[in-house]
Amino acid sequence: MKEITTEEDLIIIISLSGEKKSAVEHVKKVKSKNIPSMSITKLSDNQIARLCDQNLYIITKNIKIKDVVTCENVGQYFILIEMLFLKYKTYLEQLKKEEIIL
Repeated sequence: MKEITTEEDLIIIISLSGEKKSAVEHVKKVKSKNIPSMSITKLSDNQIARLCDQNLYIITKNIKIKDVVTCENVGQYFILIEMLFLKYKTYLEQLKKEEIIL
């Protein structure tokens, strides 16, 4: 498989726990190639956040439903990711207006 990421890219790793083995291994591979990385995880001491260069944290809340099922509220992830996407889109549009990129 051809590697397409370089030191000029930014890899964003999204993980609720920050401990998923496959994601941790991916971050280690990215770090070994000096590719900048940022994690988005829940606010906790976790392996992915410790490995990444920058971190964004989400505070989650467990919600118990009828004392049978516990769900973790993760809506903040979607809001944060959408905000990042919209800001990036605005940034690209600004660059295009300034004719920095086509």
